[in-house]
Amino acid sequence: MGDIDSLRNTLVNILLDPTVEAKQLPLSLFENITDNFSDERVVGRGGFGTVYKGFLPNDRVVAVKRLKINRRVVDDKSFYAEVASMKMLRNKNVVRLLGYCIHMEEKEILYDGEKIAAEKRERLLCMEFVPHGPVKKGGPPGGAEWPDRHQIIKGICNGLDYIHSKGFIHLDLKPDNILLDKGMVPKIADFGISRFFDDENTSSTLSFVGTRGYTAPEYIDDGLVSNKADIYSLGTVIFELLTDFKGPKLYQKAQEDNESFVQQELEKWTEALRRTHQGCALEFATKEVETCLRIALNCKDHNRHRRRTAKQISQILDLTLDPYILDPDKPEEAVHVENFSSLQDMDLHPSQPWILLSLLSGYIVMLNYDTKVTLAPFKLSDKPVHSAKFVEGNRDWNIVAGDDHGVLYVCNFDWIEEGLVKVKTVVASEGKGIISLAVNPSQRYVLLSTGSTIMIRNTEDWTCMYEGPSYFRTVTHASFNTDKDESFGVGFCDGSVKVWKYDDKPKDYLGVASVTEPEATLKHAGGVTATCYVPELKIILSGTDNGVVTVWCAVTYSFFFSLPAAAASTQKQGILCST
Repeated sequence: MGDIDSLRNTLVNILLDPTVEAKQLPLSLFENITDNFSDERVVGRGGFGTVYKGFLPNDRVVAVKRLKINRRVVDDKSFYAEVASMKMLRNKNVVRLLGYCIHMEEKEILYDGEKIAAEKRERLLCMEFVPHGPVKKGGPPGGAEWPDRHQIIKGICNGLDYIHSKGFIHLDLKPDNILLDKGMVPKIADFGISRFFDDENTSSTLSFVGTRGYTAPEYIDDGLVSNKADIYSLGTVIFELLTDFKGPKLYQKAQEDNESFVQQELEKWTEALRRTHQGCALEFATKEVETCLRIALNCKDHNRHRRRTAKQISQILDLTLDPYILDPDKPEEAVHVENFSSLQDMDLHPSQPWILLSLLSGYIVMLNYDTKVTLAPFKLSDKPVHSAKFVEGNRDWNIVAGDDHGVLYVCNFDWIEEGLVKVKTVVASEGKGIISLAVNPSQRYVLLSTGSTIMIRNTEDWTCMYEGPSYFRTVTHASFNTDKDESFGVGFCDGSVKVWKYDDKPKDYLGVASVTEPEATLKHAGGVTATCYVPELKIILSGTDNGVVTVWCAVTYSFFFSLPAAAASTQKQGILCST
């Protein structure tokens, strides 16, 4: 029993450490954890074998696949191929192989009253147990389920992209081979007929194995195999996750009139989504459904060369927003109102319930939005203060602000005991007012915009690390991409926002090695007065002096939509995003 306990612990260690490779383990271990392959432990049966639950210490569970042993179903060559395939694949959207067993022994048995030698062979695979089983098929049950379905489709595509990137072709992708874990994360399983190619573009001719209805026509007709065969199967899977059509009926319906088919299914989903979505959320969810339907149609193209790759499909889905937070509950009246003359800018503290305001009068003010208390204002300058920002992660400086004479104020504060303490002033841009400030995600740099240029200063000694050229247009606002330390956007009075990338590895006398030419320009009808990155949604928000807020994709810089100006609004002085 001691040996079995040791083997069980070995399997537990493999299960808990995703970096450990699958090991060959003895038959006795798998007989022990499956109660000698009891029928009560069966969780699935298929053409290649039976899957059992295996129980380990501390209520941990694994799946044990006992393969059928005959030359028609599986032989040693195909078993070794599956083991080799699964040992190489480690991805959250692919079922992980933990162990395997190759067992062979000769026994004497009685046959017609005589003792004869018989061979006992077992081929077993031990995998992570995926509790929710195969994905469910069918059309729109209710709008609330759409976000889960969308994430499942994205996960399947990501898993398939990973498989193809490692040179594998699955050849039997179908809902029964896509399992959901307790977090509803899809995992691709069953590599029993997968093929490995060193070159992902390689094609080969093979005799048919697979599941009809999911198999590409070039594979059925000519035995031609490439990773585009999996893409065809993916199209069927997506259709079955979105519609009520199955198999040949699905294929026939989709081929009759592609556009009509998409619109018909989209109308069904739109009706279902209206029960749980409104406004922008409904618009974007409907767009997501349409995108998935059109992806599936492309996957089912008879010409394999016109089908997209799994990577291209994943990229399309990654650019599709999940914007369900864009329609917040709106109170009938304001919870709290404070009036400030000539408000210039706002900043939200990342961890405290504070809002920092900068005023035309030269004051900065802090609000506690939990207690609704306005903390004592502090006069920084006789000149207007157009922007003030929190700087976290540096013990010396807590607030940085800039005035209309080009002076940068670096301050720390203890509002309760000492009030605001002005620590340091830096002449950043003599005679040129500091219009806006932005702090990069690592808190290492501050981006300043004046009326005609931009510059970057570090937060250690506040020296200038980069100063851009002078622009003939007025620079009105600048902000960092808060998702990555690699880009920033600058708004101009002519209605354009230019996006630059920068390299923050110090080089020569510059703290910032290089700032590239603008990689994108976003055009607006009005002058830009505010910009904001929202990394969770991968979008850029921009506000203009005509009161319009525009939403852009932060990856492709393409236009999404605009929110019309409020009746009483003349311009957007700032945009705050709390996620």
